[in-house]
Parts: sequence; structure tokens; C-alpha cells
Amino acid sequence: MKKFVLLTILPCLSVFGVLAQKRPTPDKSNTPKQTSGQTNKSKQARTPVKTDKTNQAQKTDKNNKPKQTLDKTNKPKQIQTVDKANKSKQIQKTVETDKSKQPQMPILTKISETEWKNLIDALKTENWEESASLSTQLLSRIKTDDEKKRLAQLRYFYLFALAGKVFQFSSAGELGKEAEVWKELDRAVGNFIGKELILPPRRFLGDCSQFINYICRVKDNEKALRVTATNSGGTVIHSFEYVSFEQKIDLKEFAGKETFLGGRLRRAEFNNNLAKPWIMRLFFEGGFVRVIMAE
Repeated sequence: MKKFVLLTILPCLSVFGVLAQKRPTPDKSNTPKQTSGQTNKSKQARTPVKTDKTNQAQKTDKNNKPKQTLDKTNKPKQIQTVDKANKSKQIQKTVETDKSKQPQMPILTKISETEWKNLIDALKTENWEESASLSTQLLSRIKTDDEKKRLAQLRYFYLFALAGKVFQFSSAGELGKEAEVWKELDRAVGNFIGKELILPPRRFLGDCSQFINYICRVKDNEKALRVTATNSGGTVIHSFEYVSFEQKIDLKEFAGKETFLGGRLRRAEFNNNLAKPWIMRLFFEGGFVRVIMAE
């Protein structure tokens, strides 16, 4: 049985734990204003007692009308606004009652195993629309990473899926949809600048001149590694990826072993001429490595 353990690459290189996945394949209520009672001064002088009771009854009726309307509509946000303005005990009780009737949605801070599997399956089958949609939903909910670094992986998967959508709509001649995906991709990259991304596991290869989807050396740069990331058929390049490290890095000792690269996204470049089948270049800094070792 294989076990996965973390192996330190270089004494000065930050290394993290192994990832679990190694194959990513109203209306506003109008509260009536209370009248000052100045127009009734003459009547009050003649029959003060009767006038006071009449005015008091009328004011009471007016004040009660908006409360009844709010109770019927049962719009909690509007009720809370009125509650802050009037500080009415009766309205406060109504707010508490309305909230108790509403279902409480749990606040989720982690990605479940089922959600993660659904996303990986969509990526493996190259269902770009589904994988992009699932990524968007998870990104809108998950704001802090966990020990498995799934948020960092999720950011990369989202960009990869959007690149797939660009080619999908371009090949189908759906230029309107293609343009919308380009905008979404540009926004996503802008939001991820300076944030950590982790690439899916790949193997290091000393000579990548005839190969794709491998971790390779960068010519004349011993502090960087690169990847050419394509679809499963190798016909479309989603991204050229360059990861820079603070010190020299060489993975030849771990050739043939699955390795995760990661770093902070520094910048991106897009290819608007799809006659050349590639979408973008991604540049990372503060690179780190995770190597999967089997005993």
C-alpha cells in the first residue's frame, strides 16, 4: 500500500503537506408623520376634553396602520428598518417571530468531499461550463484556505476552466459568448493577483523539448520552473505557466514523481489571436513545491 509523505526539496525551500487530491483531472413603508395639532387650537379652546380624545384616537389609528401592513407583508428587512427608527416593542416582537419562521442557512467555510469530487470529475471530462460554474459557487463561499490548500487549487481550476470555455465558444463560432468569457477571465485574473494558486500535480522532466504537461526547467534561469498546460488531447494550450523561486531549484532528484507547484500570481498575458491555440501566460512568484513520495 502506498503512503504519501512530504519530502523537503531544499533546506531553504518552503515545503507544505501533501494535498488530498493528486489528480485534478420593497417597497419602503411610509410611516405617516404625526400632526402638530396647531390647526386644532381653536377647537381645543372651546371643547378641550373632546378634542383631545378625538385627536388621540386618530393618532393611534394612524400609527397602527403601518404596523398592520408590515405584519401582512412579512418582509423582515423592511421591518428591521422601521424597528430601528421607532424602537417599538411590538415591532421588535414581530421581527423575532418572522426570523424564527425563516429557515436558517448554515454558513459553510470548507469544501466538502462531495463538492470537491464533483469539480474534479467535471474537469476530467472537460465539461468547462460545469467546472467553471462549480468553481464560481465555491469561490463565492470559501474565503479562507484550509490545511489542504483547496482554495489555492480552486483559483487555478477556475482559470483553467475559463480558458477551456473560451476555446469551446470560439470553435463553435459563438463570438458573443466567447467575448463574455474573455471578460470573466480578465476579472478573475485581476482578483487573483497577489493571491496563492496551486497547480495540479505533474511530473518533472529533464528535457521537455518534445513534451507537454510536464514540469520543466526554464532556459537560462535556475530559479524558475515552467509548465505547458493543455487539454487531455494536447490540442489546446490553456496556459503557459512560469513559477519563480527565491533560490535555485532543481527537481531532477524527483523525476517521475508527482509534484505540485504553487506561488502568488504576479501577472498574466492573454492571446487574443486564437489562430495560435493558446489562451494565456501565467507568472507566479514566491514559488514552492510539494512532492508526493511513496514508501
